[in-house]
Amino acid sequence: AILSVASAALAGFDRSQRFLENAEKHRQAGAAWTNVVQQTELLWEQLPTNPPQDLDSRIAAIGKQMDEVTAKSPQIPERVFRKCQIGQTYVFP
Repeated sequence: AILSVASAALAGFDRSQRFLENAEKHRQAGAAWTNVVQQTELLWEQLPTNPPQDLDSRIAAIGKQMDEVTAKSPQIPERVFRKCQIGQTYVFP
């Protein structure tokens, strides 16, 4: 009986550790996406009055950064994506 209680406690602890690890991965991904959005917004604000000479390379750099962040980001299950209506953000009305 004691062994089964200890086993259940260890299993619960393991699950909570994985939850914390996943939460940290999502936090890091959010911070990385914030950086991408800020760079994109800054470039967008410059376009009407002072378009940069290296516009194509800056757009390509942002695209590369987006690919890197996507590759490192944890996936959100489709059921959660749909339930939370993540696709309906200020970027995608």
